[in-house]
Amino acid sequence: MMIITEEHNNIPATVVHRIDGEVSTEEVEVGIAGLVRILDNAIQRYVTINLIINAKGVKFTSLAAHKTWSQGLEPHSALREKINYCAFILDDSPNARAEKELMESERLKFFFDLAEGVKWLREKAGV
Repeated sequence: MMIITEEHNNIPATVVHRIDGEVSTEEVEVGIAGLVRILDNAIQRYVTINLIINAKGVKFTSLAAHKTWSQGLEPHSALREKINYCAFILDDSPNARAEKELMESERLKFFFDLAEGVKWLREKAGV
C-alpha cells in the first residue's frame, strides 16, 4: 500500500496525490487526512492550486474503501473550490473510460498516462 501526497517539484502551486497497491478503508482515511492537510497548507500559500490524482495500480480492499476515497473531499468544499485544475490518472479500463466520458470537464481531465496529465497541467499553469 502506498498513499503519498506532496507538492509537485516542477509545477508551481500543484499537489500530487498518489495512491497505489491494495488499500483498506483505514488507510484511505489516513491518506485523505494527509491530502486535506497538504492542500490546506498549499492553498494558504498559493490561494488556488492544481491537483494531480495518480490512482494507477490502486486496488481497494473493499467497496467501502473505494467509496471512502471517492468521497474523501466532499466534506471539504472550501478546499475543492480552490482547485483550479485536476488531472486524474487511471489505469485504462472500460470503467475508467466510462468515468472519463461522464465526469470530464474543462477543469477535470482524465488521463491514462501520467506524463500526459503533467503536460496538460504544465500548459494550464503556463510553465
